[in-house]
Amino acid sequence: MPDGRNLHLHTREGADAFLTPTSTFDVFSNKLKTVAALRKKEDEHCSTRAVLVGKTRKKSKKHKSKQLKELDKQAIINIYTMMSVVADQASTDLFAQIPSSEIESWFDHIIPILQKRTNDSKWKLNGTLEPHDATIFLTTNFLFDHFNFVKVAFEKGFFHSLAEFIAARPSPCLPCPGLAETINCIVSNTQRNLHLHSGADNEMIWRKLEATGILLQFLRCSTSPATTGQYHPAFYKLYDSLLLCPTFLKKSFKIGKPCGDTVCAILDGSDGHKMRNEKLMEYMLSIAKLAAIGQTIKHRGVKKKAGKLCRACNKSEYDREGKLTPMMCCSRCQGPYYCSKKCQQMDWPKHKRECKAEHENCGKGKDFEKSVKTSTNSALKVIQTHYVEIMTAFVHACKETELSKIDLMLEIDLMPGKDGSVPPALQDPPVFKIAPTKNYCEGSRPDEPDWFHKGTKYYEDNIRNMVKTIKNHSIRMTPAHVLCVSRFPSGASVDIVHIYSEEGAVMFSDAALEAFKSAIDKKNFEPLSRYFAEKTFLPIKRSILKQMRNPCTNLTLGQIDALLQ
Repeated sequence: MPDGRNLHLHTREGADAFLTPTSTFDVFSNKLKTVAALRKKEDEHCSTRAVLVGKTRKKSKKHKSKQLKELDKQAIINIYTMMSVVADQASTDLFAQIPSSEIESWFDHIIPILQKRTNDSKWKLNGTLEPHDATIFLTTNFLFDHFNFVKVAFEKGFFHSLAEFIAARPSPCLPCPGLAETINCIVSNTQRNLHLHSGADNEMIWRKLEATGILLQFLRCSTSPATTGQYHPAFYKLYDSLLLCPTFLKKSFKIGKPCGDTVCAILDGSDGHKMRNEKLMEYMLSIAKLAAIGQTIKHRGVKKKAGKLCRACNKSEYDREGKLTPMMCCSRCQGPYYCSKKCQQMDWPKHKRECKAEHENCGKGKDFEKSVKTSTNSALKVIQTHYVEIMTAFVHACKETELSKIDLMLEIDLMPGKDGSVPPALQDPPVFKIAPTKNYCEGSRPDEPDWFHKGTKYYEDNIRNMVKTIKNHSIRMTPAHVLCVSRFPSGASVDIVHIYSEEGAVMFSDAALEAFKSAIDKKNFEPLSRYFAEKTFLPIKRSILKQMRNPCTNLTLGQIDALLQ
């Protein structure tokens, strides 16, 4: 801070102190002035490069500008991330005191950026944004946890701009899955806040969202697959609330209306993501039925089961009339499915490497064969299955390193040993590692895994690819995430993981970690019982107590039995 104080923003006390250095609440607007200056500086660099004359001079200036440009982007991301953390950690009552003029500065900042990116050729082509632009959506999602930001968003026309931004990609093209998921969360937070604080009923809220155009785009974005493999429970609650408005559905979702035509197109398969979410399709069918357009739609491509998909062309094993055409799988590794021999031959150059790895490891452990089929899903399954062990390890790692969870990384190894032994992550108990993220990508990298193959020809490739990815992911971390690096027979991946309990609690939040710390260090389970619903809390408590039965602990059997009561 300017006065020399150090604040820990991942605590409520630190975030509150940061938000109110003065009574004017001008922290956000001051930070956004810095971002605006950086973005303007970035544009000036582009203009300077365009007018340079002379080959030698042009090359030198271009390299210098590129370096400065990346530093500017990083600074922008840091400011947005800081705002996200403050919005997440600061007390709700304090946030409610922020004046409208300060909130308006955020929308005056992001709406012109949205309008500019709407016409960006890269966005229209592949639905992606550069990290310093994509972070805007994450920050907006955290800010929309507070009703005063949602209220001003409607007044400033934010949702109109957001709807136009998404619609700039011609149907059936969608934003990339991560961005689509964030947009869904923004709509979910908006609906929840309006319901809780504005006094409006469900139908009035949906009419308001429809008028801005964002409801139509939400229907499309909601078909995009969840990046973590599972949808947040609040996502389905949003559809539940929509189904409670039959009058609104009959009027706004009939044939010829934008929302009605969109539902028809999604059910027909001509809009939305190719990977069908079975539960979402059931919601779409329910909407169609209530809107009295069910008889109009031929439910092509909508089945009780999504079926297998061809890896090469994404064709479903069900045709448009519902007839089943069995898929063929690779006879060597029994892995991917194909609709024809032609598709298999077309995909062979990509599948060849992983097929070889799977074939070599065939028969080296039943658990491995059953569990390791796809990279990200396998790591996510390990994390979900051994959630308590991982959180316990984070508690100990935070204590030993004196770092917060956001500065640590989880390493999962799903590769069987050379002797055919079960992969470390699938052993009982599982073996995994938690270490500071900087130790993987800075200095001598003391915690880099053995499978980086130091001293071999693959080492530099691994360093160049993995370290860059770890750095890019680490700057996008929030307190709700865990950074995870995983190894598989087909390669390695770096993922930002966030999972939820059935009732919607964030499983890896700082609050959850503090509750675990209280249970492990002080044998006090009250914070855990407050944070999680009983259905989730009881299995977690049993797992922690099971770990306490280890002979290495100081608890007697009598003490443990007392805790179980």
